[in-house]
Amino acid sequence: MKQLNLKTFRMYRRRGLIGLCFIVAVVLITNAIFIFVRGGRLEEKLAAIRTAGDPVSFSQLAPTAIPPERNAAVFLGRAQVGIENISKELFNVYNQPGFIDGSLSASDLKAIESALQGSPKIIPLLKQSADCTEYAPRIDYTVDAQGFIADSMSRLNSLRAVNRVLTARVHLLISQRNGKEALQTCLAMFRLARLIDREPITGYLVSLACRSMAIQSSCAVLRAGRLQKLTYDALDAELARHDNTDAYVRTLKTERVLGIESFTSIRANTGYLQIGFLRDECDYLDLISEQLEFASRPYSAVVAADLNGRHQGRIGPLSQTVLPALLQCRKACDRTRAKLRCLRVLNAIHSRLAEGDGPEQKVTDLGLPRDATTDPFSEAPLKLKKTAAGWIVYSIGENLKDDGGDFNELHDIGVGPITPNKGDR
Repeated sequence: MKQLNLKTFRMYRRRGLIGLCFIVAVVLITNAIFIFVRGGRLEEKLAAIRTAGDPVSFSQLAPTAIPPERNAAVFLGRAQVGIENISKELFNVYNQPGFIDGSLSASDLKAIESALQGSPKIIPLLKQSADCTEYAPRIDYTVDAQGFIADSMSRLNSLRAVNRVLTARVHLLISQRNGKEALQTCLAMFRLARLIDREPITGYLVSLACRSMAIQSSCAVLRAGRLQKLTYDALDAELARHDNTDAYVRTLKTERVLGIESFTSIRANTGYLQIGFLRDECDYLDLISEQLEFASRPYSAVVAADLNGRHQGRIGPLSQTVLPALLQCRKACDRTRAKLRCLRVLNAIHSRLAEGDGPEQKVTDLGLPRDATTDPFSEAPLKLKKTAAGWIVYSIGENLKDDGGDFNELHDIGVGPITPNKGDR
């Protein structure tokens, strides 16, 4: 009896092992089929990107060789130590509200003057960098995604410091009633922002922050008094160069490279368990394509499409974590474009005031191109409001509601007011 039970046990064990092997084989075959199918779908998407001439790897982001005299990154590198020294001296000045709105004390301005005089080569180096036509930082394009991001972050922190130094110089020049040179410094900040746009992966958000500082500084110069017409014209021409989505589109494409490289690294470490990641990567590429499709459309169209809501629970988990960041990047792009257009309108008003003309009551009557006076959030004309302190120019912002020029908590987006002229400078 015991022998019979043992034989029965062995028989069932053998059948169980055979059944288990069969199940494992089916799972592996099914997994291989899904990998083949979804891998083919992924390869089709990557092939389409390549056909469009866009990069799919870090190595394809590498720029062609640039002569040092045309490379802004070379001059910024030479200025780095001096920038760090000035930043240390002005740490307390930077970290106060007055540095943002320009209401610095006499001792703060004295500290700025002393710091700049202590590193006299820095401002000329920054001017040289702003006058360059190219920007190509030294980057190792053979590292993995994590290493690439780490390298970018260390470099971008120094770029923020550059703009703080230039902003400090603007405040000092305003206090010295040198409006022309102050605005020239603002123009250098804007030109540097356009160059920083070419910083791969995370550079665009830093360039947006740099533009915001340049906008704030320019407003301070305009509010401080009258300038020559050529100076107003120079600012208008520079602002026109920023009024597009080219940098935003380029950023989406370089972000896509980071995603492709990251997914490739993940799949290399998961062996046969790739099905979910293959689908997730396809979802991710679709999200980027969607954002590129909406790049030329107003923010109101993005809201109407409900890009966040319609993807909830329908895309892979990694893609789901990326989606909010993509939407926030779009908002930041439109906020900056709105501020740039508002500054352009404000500059046109100042130009009229400097010539003795009163500004029109509508932004569409200032002689600017239609696009320059259009709210990127709504496609309606920007709002113009006269207050006791001067004019406010604003966009309705991402809540798509006119809050009367309230800039608190980003209800509206804009610039102003204008203070009375204080004579030629």
